Amino acid sequence: MYYSVSSKGVLRGMHFQTPPSAYAKLVYVSHGRVLDVALDIRKGSPTYGKALAKELSLEAATALYLPSGFAHGFLSLEDGSVVNYAQTAGYDPAHDGGIRLDSFGFDWGVASPILSDRDKTFPTLAAFDSPFDYEVRA
Repeated sequence: MYYSVSSKGVLRGMHFQTPPSAYAKLVYVSHGRVLDVALDIRKGSPTYGKALAKELSLEAATALYLPSGFAHGFLSLEDGSVVNYAQTAGYDPAHDGGIRLDSFGFDWGVASPILSDRDKTFPTLAAFDSPFDYEVRA
């Protein structure tokens, strides 16, 4: 279990961990509101490079499940937004990764987001060589 607290306008992401430390993640908001975004980074997937966005808040009682092979990010829509993450694996800095927030055609709807120095260093989706493969399940 992890959590983060963000001011309005903070944009975090797009984060993931590579194998063998990849994880699935359940994301929910216990205070405030965020625009939560999942990006498919599984090679061979029919939705590779596509993003799904969902507003999460305590009032809406919503959560988002992200299987391994999806990058995750969010835009805080209110001051003090608390995003909680239940992950199937712990943080492993040797397998930490990300995709640049402005490289996959998603309109975040904010002109001047607040970004961390770390998030500014990630490669674009086009330059990213994904270690995740799409698996068809019966």
